[in-house]
Amino acid sequence: MSALVCYDPWSLARNLAFARALSVGLRRHFGSARIAVVGPGDRVELDAATRVVVARTRDLALRRWLEQRVPTVLNSSLVALIGNDKLAASRWLNAHHLPAPRAIPASLELDDLLLRERVLKPRFGHGGVGVQRLPARSPTPLALDHWLVEPMYAGATRVLRAYVVGSRIAAWTERVATDGLAANVHRGATARLVEPEAGALALAERVRGLLGEGYYGIDIFAHEGAWLVNEVEDVVGARVLRANGIDVVGLVVEAVAHACGR
Repeated sequence: MSALVCYDPWSLARNLAFARALSVGLRRHFGSARIAVVGPGDRVELDAATRVVVARTRDLALRRWLEQRVPTVLNSSLVALIGNDKLAASRWLNAHHLPAPRAIPASLELDDLLLRERVLKPRFGHGGVGVQRLPARSPTPLALDHWLVEPMYAGATRVLRAYVVGSRIAAWTERVATDGLAANVHRGATARLVEPEAGALALAERVRGLLGEGYYGIDIFAHEGAWLVNEVEDVVGARVLRANGIDVVGLVVEAVAHACGR
């Protein structure tokens, strides 16, 4: 039995040490493992021994292609879709009656949103890149479906992340914005390990139950006494876990082993 780890060139360059450590961990567990570098639109060579793929690329089409050929793919194409497309995530959360921020394409912005302060986000963005505050009554500068508009939520400056490993939540972190807008480490947010409040835990378990097993993050924040699902992170980072001595490679191997029933 062999495991395959797929990275796009950019992600591999930024995470080379982790990729190598993950390959070693998977090899110890499954007997064989390799890393494949996959560019946009590329496909990988698969052999009969490849029974599990860990996809660390955001290519949804590749994820679906792999699911048709390999018994176990982490994460699933569903997690890849809603973890990389904020509009798809909003629609999925609404369809499953999960509380979430109101998000609409910037090109369809409604008059009632124009009257208030709001947030503009890249639909396919990550790490808080491009997120900006729009004053009340100001026009949306980018009327494109690649941008989303949300009302301002005061609680969104403190975000809890649940790390799903296999079929369990293995750890929680808290990120607090320092710019009064986005609780992303790339934008200077502080981050630490925490124990979740009961409401956050219950909501994260609902999301996990619908998405299934894997290795991904569920971001949640509190607003006016209720918990909202901010987003799901497919290719989830783990710098806070590593900084606190948590064996992240071990967590990923655990998730893969659980998915394979080993």
